[in-house]
Amino acid sequence: MKLLLIYPNWLGRSGDYCHVAAKQLGHESSLMWGSDHEVLTIAGFLKDKARRLPFIASTYRKLEAFILNKRIIEKVRLYSPDIVINNCPSLFSETIQEIKANSQCLVFWAGDNPELYPSLINTLHIYDYFFAGAPDWISDEIQFLLKNRAYYLPYGCSVDVFNKSTLPADSSKRYGAPLSFVGARYSDREIMLSKLLDFELAIWGWKRDNVLRRVYQFVRGRQRNPIDDRYGIGSYTYTPKLNSAIRGSYTNNITANMIYNASSIVLNLQHPQMITAVNSKTFEIAASGAFQLFYHTGDMLGLYDKDTEIVCFDTIDDLRDKIRFYLKYPDERRTIADRAYRRTLSEHTFAHRLRKMFDVIGG
Repeated sequence: MKLLLIYPNWLGRSGDYCHVAAKQLGHESSLMWGSDHEVLTIAGFLKDKARRLPFIASTYRKLEAFILNKRIIEKVRLYSPDIVINNCPSLFSETIQEIKANSQCLVFWAGDNPELYPSLINTLHIYDYFFAGAPDWISDEIQFLLKNRAYYLPYGCSVDVFNKSTLPADSSKRYGAPLSFVGARYSDREIMLSKLLDFELAIWGWKRDNVLRRVYQFVRGRQRNPIDDRYGIGSYTYTPKLNSAIRGSYTNNITANMIYNASSIVLNLQHPQMITAVNSKTFEIAASGAFQLFYHTGDMLGLYDKDTEIVCFDTIDDLRDKIRFYLKYPDERRTIADRAYRRTLSEHTFAHRLRKMFDVIGG
């Protein structure tokens, strides 16, 4: 089959992983970025800043959206794919109609709660199938719009990127810590991590607090983000006492894998929209062979066995007790991490997810 994948260009790189998995399954695949959030290059950094400054952000984003949608239409007309998998919630209605007219099957695979994006809800009826990264995102309205063709399908991991690695001594020292966290900075995470500084905590993915950053935040103003607004997590304070724990800002997944391999315990702090589901990081940490403590309040949805494959916590006191226990008993850590590792490789790669998707749609 010919697949066209449309993904946002962000640090998670799930578009890359689906693209590789599709080829591994013997399909022809083409990947397009439906939005551009690459920040690890100079050009990407400048684009990112342009989107955020209030006096140019609106005009810049409209121009960027117009160019991206135009490119997608040109691509789908030329490529004529059998299946299109879209992960961008803000494509124009005209673009989605054009994709539909030039393909055999149009799929949306949601990595965020679709209710956060009115433009997506307004165009879901155009799609043939909808797959959600969390089961509670599939509302009665969505099932009605999709004529009962909405399904739960979590993301997975790429074992080409996340895997067990033997690091040189200098890399182990650089990336290792008794307790590590890799992820975006949100106010709820600041509160939790500020209570763990006595455990030699290492934080990756954050910028240190300083006067220049405070001035920039003041000039930029409050950023409107539907996810942050919905869950109340966007008003980070840049707590100075966390500076000592911050090891690096932008962290790609190659580096993240080294961090996981070099750390005794990896914290997996769920985003509030995923608190009853299982996020991609769960699979990625497990695929690296690392032991994780997972902030999770629901069951594991049949993906892992709770506490024997993935150890969960739901309060800061529970977390602190488990950190102390598992730092003291490394053999127990390794046994649990190894079970999660084997389960992940046998059930939770992106190739597994695409097979499941194609079974559902008959591809």
